[in-house]
Amino acid sequence: MKEYIYLDMDLVNSCLAQLDEGILTKIITGQVSNNSHQEDGGEESSSEKDVKLGIPVIANTGVKFSNTKIDKFSTVYSQSNSELIETALADFSTDVLLNKLKENGKLHTDESEWNDGNFIFSAHKLDVFNFEQLKQSTKKENINLMLQPNNEINDLKKELGILEKNTASRTKHAERILLIKQIIEENDYPKNFKNIYNFASYSSFLFPDTILFKIGKSLSMCTKEYIRMNTPLLTFLSQTKRKANIFGIVLARRDESLAPNGEEQLETNVIASTGPAIFNDIMLESFNLIENGDYFIRPIAIYYDHE
Repeated sequence: MKEYIYLDMDLVNSCLAQLDEGILTKIITGQVSNNSHQEDGGEESSSEKDVKLGIPVIANTGVKFSNTKIDKFSTVYSQSNSELIETALADFSTDVLLNKLKENGKLHTDESEWNDGNFIFSAHKLDVFNFEQLKQSTKKENINLMLQPNNEINDLKKELGILEKNTASRTKHAERILLIKQIIEENDYPKNFKNIYNFASYSSFLFPDTILFKIGKSLSMCTKEYIRMNTPLLTFLSQTKRKANIFGIVLARRDESLAPNGEEQLETNVIASTGPAIFNDIMLESFNLIENGDYFIRPIAIYYDHE
């Protein structure tokens, strides 16, 4: 049994449709129920009248006439309800695709032999990088809710404000001002978190609506829409000792850093075409999320196996 973390069902069906005749994403069963009844009603009235007919000489005859009036209605009520029962085959489709790729020899499991465009499968410890969550959790107003006030730092900030009030004071107390700034720099937690916040903000801009999963030598960029776990659960995935399975397609192998060397100036056309990739690469390398020999993966499924 598979415990899915991520599943791109559109990509699964696209691959299956090209490998074979395709596969149903769902089965729709129609069930119709009818309920009808009839109501009758109305009024019926009758009247009688005696009439005497006289024929001179021959006879006198009495005749009785009857008159009946009917006012009747009939109404039929009918109700039809249709219930659609939808049976999803999404999770099983992943197994079908994996088996077909294995049968055709198209599933690659040896990381040293992966090439661009290969279908790959691997299992390693998983690390999660959710930049949007990191950005929100390191906002100044959120950090202040968590941290205890540092009275010593607050007092030093007040003193610094007084010492820097005018030029004469700044000149007279230059050494003291320098010392206070150094102490604040080393101990002002909100400022340290600000650096993390700046990194997370820029990273969430570079990777919008995306969570990164590092599994072995693979770095997968996962669309949030297809993630099967909520944010709190994802937070603790990095703590588990289980190995996560990654099934996907190799986008590219990172052979070298894209960052310019020293004072190297890039051509305008290079910046226009590869600028975003360069910025992404610099950010990932700066925080040790990627190194040479790693692979950028378009993920199909990420999951844990239950034996």
